[in-house]
Amino acid sequence: MTDWKPLPDGLASDVRHLVVELRRLKDRTGLSLAALARDTPYSKSSWDRYLNGRALPPSHAVDSLGELADVDRARLASLWKLANTAWHGHDGRRARRDGAPSPAAWGTASTSSATTEPGQSRERPATPRPPVAETDPTRESAPAPP
Repeated sequence: MTDWKPLPDGLASDVRHLVVELRRLKDRTGLSLAALARDTPYSKSSWDRYLNGRALPPSHAVDSLGELADVDRARLASLWKLANTAWHGHDGRRARRDGAPSPAAWGTASTSSATTEPGQSRERPATPRPPVAETDPTRESAPAPP
């Protein structure tokens, strides 16, 4: 059995559940990361990221491990769908367990129409610009009104 590193803090419970299940399956097969890389289309470093919760494995990777471990792959697919939803959140950005976007998503503006009421525009109203005479320094200024 592998001595696994602790999973990252803030990992959503559905993602954690999937990773724990994948670790169990990897241990069940007795394969090393190098052997997983040899027997699947994913590299050793990719499996390391997937099994340590640093990256969400693609559904095909989950299916590949399920096939090697000879387990119910439909159940694994269901676990992956839940984890995928938790990982990406509802607006497509990776979310932490508390629902806040991860630091990687900070500073990215969501243009999702889901956050805009029907008939509302997400664009800011245009700020009126002063007439050219007031801003063009090459023009002579008009005499001040009396």
